[in-house]
Amino acid sequence: MEQNPTKEHIHPKWLIRELRRLGVKNGSPDPRQRKIEWPTTPVCQRCNNNWMSVLDNDASSIMLPMFFSTRLVSEEVQLRLALWAAMKAVLFDSAGEAVIPRGFSQSLEIFRHPHPGMHVWIAAYHDSNPLTLAIRSIYASQSATGESDQLNGWCATFSVLRVAFQVFIPFVEGNLAPLPDFHGSVAELWPPSGKVLDWPPPYYFDCDSIKGLAARIHDNREVVKMEVTLTEAVREPPEAPDSAPAP
Repeated sequence: MEQNPTKEHIHPKWLIRELRRLGVKNGSPDPRQRKIEWPTTPVCQRCNNNWMSVLDNDASSIMLPMFFSTRLVSEEVQLRLALWAAMKAVLFDSAGEAVIPRGFSQSLEIFRHPHPGMHVWIAAYHDSNPLTLAIRSIYASQSATGESDQLNGWCATFSVLRVAFQVFIPFVEGNLAPLPDFHGSVAELWPPSGKVLDWPPPYYFDCDSIKGLAARIHDNREVVKMEVTLTEAVREPPEAPDSAPAP
């Protein structure tokens, strides 16, 4: 029997500690509004204390070095990142309208990889506002009689200090049209590419340009303009490929 859910922070403790260590605020010009509000969502205790905790711990050993150094990220580690990002996307959804079918979260728990229909991308990010989130619901194309209320998919684009993720979850079968990668600055983690990821990408996003990244997946209900100005990333010779931590 599933335990009664409790309110838990979506962001892991290691990230909260790191942001506090760095003295990071939310970038608001009003000092009274600079305290970061940590989002919470109902989570069953068994999930929170078991498989979700394992994924959070895995992510800490991978992402903390990525925040500040150049490295080569192996395909195995990319899978760990994709799994963590997919889990966070599901939690963001559960904190809001909760439209994602349960099968997607169950796939994360049972198979320890994102659902085959999911897409997960990663990009570099740097801004005084370290935690951003944009959620877009993707509806079916408009018909002659008006807008459709059929929900075809859901997309979350979010930043975590120096890293940004985009998670797209389709609710119907079909192929995703080619998407702009902003001069190679967005790399797909899932489905696996079979390639080592050279981190960081050539350019990074900030709190303004990440809106363009979020807008690249849309349902044509509105005119979308993606005027994005990116900043060139500072690069050094990459370290050897990471190996994934033991589960």
